[in-house]
Amino acid sequence: MKKPKRVLGLVIISICIAITICLIQLNGYFLKMLSLSRNEQDFATYSIQHESNPLDKDILCFMDLYNKLLPDQNDEYEYYELYMQYLENSIENLKFYSVKTNELTESCFAVKAIQISENVIRDHNISVSEGSLYDQGDYIYEQNEAIPILMGDAYTSVYEVGDTFIFQYLYDDYTFEVIGFLERGNKVILGGKSAVLDTYIIMPSFNIGDNVPITNGLKIHYANKTSGIVKMDMDKANLFYTEIEPLLTAANVGKYTWIIRPLELYFKDILGVNIFVFMGFIYFVCLILFIIMGCVIRRLRKTKKESNKRVNQVINTVIIFGLASSIYLLINFMYTFVLGIIIIKSICFLIIGLASIFISACVNGHTRKRRGKTQGL
Repeated sequence: MKKPKRVLGLVIISICIAITICLIQLNGYFLKMLSLSRNEQDFATYSIQHESNPLDKDILCFMDLYNKLLPDQNDEYEYYELYMQYLENSIENLKFYSVKTNELTESCFAVKAIQISENVIRDHNISVSEGSLYDQGDYIYEQNEAIPILMGDAYTSVYEVGDTFIFQYLYDDYTFEVIGFLERGNKVILGGKSAVLDTYIIMPSFNIGDNVPITNGLKIHYANKTSGIVKMDMDKANLFYTEIEPLLTAANVGKYTWIIRPLELYFKDILGVNIFVFMGFIYFVCLILFIIMGCVIRRLRKTKKESNKRVNQVINTVIIFGLASSIYLLINFMYTFVLGIIIIKSICFLIIGLASIFISACVNGHTRKRRGKTQGL
């Protein structure tokens, strides 16, 4: 009688620990996103993302859409360009901050970089400790000219104003020239994106001049320029659907998706419910599944007939694993659908771990039973 209880106890404990870890992890992620969202409570932001292959599209269509999205076209919203496309470095013995490690690395291939528009610098009070910020002409790229860049504070002891580098940006090689270093702690928080710029190379989200030959890289660049952030007052949030969405649909450059901030607005707009009501629903369902699991376990313990007990052990164990898996899959589906958090790998790992514990316990119990019989003989 003790051995099935011991096996069942291991299963129950492992399920409870796994579910608790899963919920704590997801709740922490959710609170982090919600906290980031609170920085923009007075505004609604729509982060647009181009989802189609830009190489199949006409760059003139992207340019036309971009011009229609510009902030000076409408004083009821602001359009920001803010994306993080790393730069490729092929020159050895140069040190840059790596996208993968976030550390100053020699012969770094993927260099941390961020592309921003002029209003991002203005509205985030970005300042320099040395050199100068961009002027209007720095946002226009002409053929064979160097692209001016700002470097984060962490680079001040490594490079100097006037240094030049050759990087590959979106498959094309460009010369970059350092024009300044940012003050320590400068950061951007916009549309759910947050970054302290100390370890970044900051480059202007440039427009191209008439003499610049069109490349595939520039097509992607303009797809990024139209994957910006629309910001407006909360009471004007519906303008996105009356002003911006029609532009995206009519542009003939493919499909766009968007993420809404703050999260409260997103939930209300997409699901029609308050975000905290949604969280309460998730936890309530988990609680109900816990209760059902407890009832199954109680039923198992009350089984008296040995012949029925073995059958019930198998059936109820399957039910317990089914309930645990249901909890994981429910959380995975809802969070992936609403927040974009993909946790399926963690779910598989946890379920495999639970199965391993259960099988090991069963094998151990069977081995002890055989040993007991052998000793009895």
